Amino acid sequence: MFHHFIAVIALAVGGYDAGSQQPAQRFDVSAPTADTFQPSGRRYWVQFRQPEWRDHAFALQQEMDEFIYDKQRNGWDVQVYAGELRVRYRLTQWGGSRIFDNLREAQAWAAYLERELGYEPRIVDY
Repeated sequence: MFHHFIAVIALAVGGYDAGSQQPAQRFDVSAPTADTFQPSGRRYWVQFRQPEWRDHAFALQQEMDEFIYDKQRNGWDVQVYAGELRVRYRLTQWGGSRIFDNLREAQAWAAYLERELGYEPRIVDY
């Protein structure tokens, strides 16, 4: 067991290849290799907003309170209907959603936000 420990230390420091008695080849771990290197390209930030008011009704006061807290914490405007468990909300400024390295993925996410959630998306360089 002890000799395995010494061998690991020797290899880590740049020890010897036991078969050739030559110093082991050192690798620069900071240098990219062909299979790990990915060129630094553009990044795309998908943002969205929802400038039109939307209504939402709740069954419980706690649900409405949590919804209001979450929306306001994320920059949404929220108005509560007096005496009702109902609010209306909107997001007038652009909010961040996700960042992508691939334009097609960013476009697919923006299309999802528009089609499924009814948001107004845009893609900007990150």
